[in-house]
Amino acid sequence: MNLYSLSLLFFSNCTFFIALIALLKRNDIVGKRFLVFSIFAAGWAGFEAITVSNVIEYETALLTARLLNLMALFIPPSWLSFVFAFLGVSERKEKMIPYLYIYSLVIACFSFTPLFVPTVKPIWHFNYFSTPGPIFHFFTAEFFLVTVYGFYELVRSLKVQTGMKKNQILALTIATLIGFIGGSLTFLPGYGISFPQYGLLIIPLYPFIMAYAVIRQGLLDSGEVLALHREKLMLTGLMTSSINHEIRNPLFLLQELSKKAISNLKGKVDMNLIKPLENMEVHINRMNDLVTRLREFGKPSTTNTNIELVNIVKVIDDALFFVQQELRYQNVDINIDVPNDLPPIHANKGQLEEVFLNLFMNALQAMPKGGVLSIILRTSNIVHREKGNRSTKYEVQCTITDTGIGMTKDELKHIFTPFYTKKEKEGTGLGLYIVKSLVEQNRGNIKVKSILNQGTTFQLLFNCNSRND
Repeated sequence: MNLYSLSLLFFSNCTFFIALIALLKRNDIVGKRFLVFSIFAAGWAGFEAITVSNVIEYETALLTARLLNLMALFIPPSWLSFVFAFLGVSERKEKMIPYLYIYSLVIACFSFTPLFVPTVKPIWHFNYFSTPGPIFHFFTAEFFLVTVYGFYELVRSLKVQTGMKKNQILALTIATLIGFIGGSLTFLPGYGISFPQYGLLIIPLYPFIMAYAVIRQGLLDSGEVLALHREKLMLTGLMTSSINHEIRNPLFLLQELSKKAISNLKGKVDMNLIKPLENMEVHINRMNDLVTRLREFGKPSTTNTNIELVNIVKVIDDALFFVQQELRYQNVDINIDVPNDLPPIHANKGQLEEVFLNLFMNALQAMPKGGVLSIILRTSNIVHREKGNRSTKYEVQCTITDTGIGMTKDELKHIFTPFYTKKEKEGTGLGLYIVKSLVEQNRGNIKVKSILNQGTTFQLLFNCNSRND
């Protein structure tokens, strides 16, 4: 065997192994489609390694050449199918995948005939290399059109994604681009273009980059966490709606009865005897306020896209309302600094409410013996200059700081890792993972700093159009 053959075998084995790891991490449509794509890519590389090994006879080389191109036939549809699932594209685009598989299946019917690969012949340093037949040209067209379109979708998504998701897409794009460049260059010699096949030597970089992305960037981590979380929120919404109907009517009745009793007793009895009724009315009003806020908190957006102009100060105030009793009980003081001209931001109101409620609950848990919770909101602007054009990007920055127990550097590294928690009996390790996911879904960014025994600071950035948006 030569160096090219060994490179291909390494790529084949590692690609299949990474696909199995990905499937264990994510046993859903994305993981399964990645496995299918990887099987075809690994199959192509394995048979290509045998064909270019220079140690086999003509008949064996012709057979492996046809087998490798049979595997390659299904790389374009499986590749685009995986990209669509990973990016979560529309159902309209998904409809093209079955047609691509049918197209490949029709060509596959000729895969062991001279119409597809008629012969193998010496090309460059190899004793045997595939030559294209008439049907092969249809495969070539499909391969390059579909592959390029898949990368177009990835690059387009890079422009709108932020944070972890953007890093994942970037890593996936770089890794697969290297693999496709190395493999696509093998088309050239068959069409009479004498081109060195050094690309086969760089394709082992693909499994290295993919392994890094899977392990360090969380690429192909389970999407079931957020799916289950969304189902839980839907159930919570139904329960809240039921509670609202069951509690509001009795509260309204009690409120009216207390008002009537106070009105009837005024001027007839000592005011000190009426005072308990007045206190009862105050608490009934508070319970009414609680039920009203609970109904509004997490209420679905009225827009189709669930993205609307949101008053972030109102969202923070609502989230604080639900933890105010705990704040008092734990002797936690609140410092809020909000400018008067703070603009609204583009976000999903329900998701934003959940983000802040999670962060405030984490701050409370970090200050069991009391402390200070600081919330600072600011508007910043960044000036962009490109080809003589000047544009200004505005951001709302929210800084949440507690004076709690803080974290070590090692804990800080894993703070957004799913299922990582220090609260073994109580926590699931999903709170901050979900917070980060929701912030990034709203095209925001979240950063965290922490010092052990000194406290933790979360900084959130959200886009807005202008200071007067």
